[in-house]
Amino acid sequence: MDIESIFSSIFISSEVPSTSLRHLHIRCPDCDQQIAFVKKLSDHVEDKSDDYIIGNGNCLMIDKSPKDLFAVIAQSFDGKSSSSYRSVADFLKHFHNIYAKSSSSQFILCLRRAEYLQDIEGYPVIADLFRGFGDPMFKKYVKIITLSTLPWTLMLSNASTISPMCIFIEYKPYGDKRSSVKAVMKLQEKKLSSIAEDEADKIPIKFCKEFAKQCCGSFEQKTSDPHKLLSLISRVAIMCSNKTDPSDKEYSIEAVRHAIQKIDDDLYYFNVTDLLSNTKSKEQKQQDAINSVPYYAKFILIASFCCSFNRRTTDLRFFDMEREGRKRAGGTHASDANKFHETGPQAFTLTRFLGVIAFLFNSYLGPDEVMPDVNYLINRLCEMRFITRISNPTNISLPKYRCDASSDFVRDIAKSIGIEIVDFLDGNTADLVNKLQLIKLK
Repeated sequence: MDIESIFSSIFISSEVPSTSLRHLHIRCPDCDQQIAFVKKLSDHVEDKSDDYIIGNGNCLMIDKSPKDLFAVIAQSFDGKSSSSYRSVADFLKHFHNIYAKSSSSQFILCLRRAEYLQDIEGYPVIADLFRGFGDPMFKKYVKIITLSTLPWTLMLSNASTISPMCIFIEYKPYGDKRSSVKAVMKLQEKKLSSIAEDEADKIPIKFCKEFAKQCCGSFEQKTSDPHKLLSLISRVAIMCSNKTDPSDKEYSIEAVRHAIQKIDDDLYYFNVTDLLSNTKSKEQKQQDAINSVPYYAKFILIASFCCSFNRRTTDLRFFDMEREGRKRAGGTHASDANKFHETGPQAFTLTRFLGVIAFLFNSYLGPDEVMPDVNYLINRLCEMRFITRISNPTNISLPKYRCDASSDFVRDIAKSIGIEIVDFLDGNTADLVNKLQLIKLK
């Protein structure tokens, strides 16, 4: 959805149950786009002279305590460092003071990095937030916008119950299909004109604008890079060239649809760059094993390994750089620094798992990448026996997992996508890796 349509959805008046706040969840490609979106929203309100105050809150500041949520909300509106609140009543009193001093009648509370609400989802304050804390003024004058790289249904274990009227919006700031088609056609023309006459056998199959438009409509959620789109569309043209002429406006739509579906199935598991790459490793056997793990699943496997071999108390240090400057996790004594992992891989909760996955996705995926189905890929890694679900299958709300992949294999997986796994492991990295090599997991 484009930015203007999103703004219309935000400012349109609609009826919601008296017990709920109006809530929109916006999924952004990355953290930077969350910041940019809030800035555009603020500029839009200022340009239109609308009677709104935009609150810019960062859920990274929530540190395992429900009281931190009160501080994030208050600071988002008044920009001041608020003291700790002892109760909901203290927070509401402060909010009423903010409202009384404001010249605006409506507040829009934007909560960036909303996946960190998981840290306090076990407390009633989360459900209270989306009910306006039971305060008529808060419910009447506040709208909530949560922003994350995750869809709302993966944010919290009981997301649909907490905010049943949530409006989910996919924000795509990198252009629409029309501009993508135009860019692809220009690239194709440039590529065709650059091929010499003696290289006629290397001329790619030409496709028409209508053909490109159909393909872009399917691939636009995977990438907005014109060069990658051109490669994908050219592959579709090759796949269906024996059934229809891609350069003819009267081409077979059904034949193209089948070709797109085959590529789309691969794109569900693999990164676009990974799929289009023709580079082969010198050690092909080892590379084949690495390639057996889908691209996005590699990040999930790395996250599971870190969860199994790190103490939970170290997550703040390794997987939350914005928090590190504000508060560091307590260190371990030299005598027991490396004892934890020596007993083998440890179990971890889904909430912790998703937090580490979110960090890796945010840190290493490009702005044109689209978040995959994380639950599906976790289940696939379980089928491949790299991850084991150790909790009872009936325990849907709080499942627990364990990473059973070997340390050597995970390090190779990490290196294949440009990650040094030792940078995210607890203890002396050289000594730790040596010890991990002694653990036989398979």
